[in-house]
Amino acid sequence: MKQAILDNFLQKNIDVIFNRKIIRKGKLILYTAKDFYISLIIKTTKDINKTFDIPYPFDMYMDDDESEIFLDYRLEVLALGNEKKLDILQKAVYNSSKASNTSKYLNNILYIKTQERS
Repeated sequence: MKQAILDNFLQKNIDVIFNRKIIRKGKLILYTAKDFYISLIIKTTKDINKTFDIPYPFDMYMDDDESEIFLDYRLEVLALGNEKKLDILQKAVYNSSKASNTSKYLNNILYIKTQERS
């Protein structure tokens, strides 16, 4: 499973970055994937375990030096480069009456970064 790349970050200090801002910071203690979410259990700098739930991404991959994981929520990734599928997905998402209920992650990339090496 793709989320197994998170194994490389277990017990390491991480930054969870979204829109160029660190939204979570601490040591990755554990993660679980259930239904449509990945739950990260992070030990904060205040020595408190916090759970951070994020939607399962359309794709997940690691950079070459294995210091960063990309959780990709872009529709073009879901469409696998097929313009026709992308157009259908965009219309379905943006023309929906519930468009205001779409995830803030949609069409973005969430980064999990560590300075520590394996």
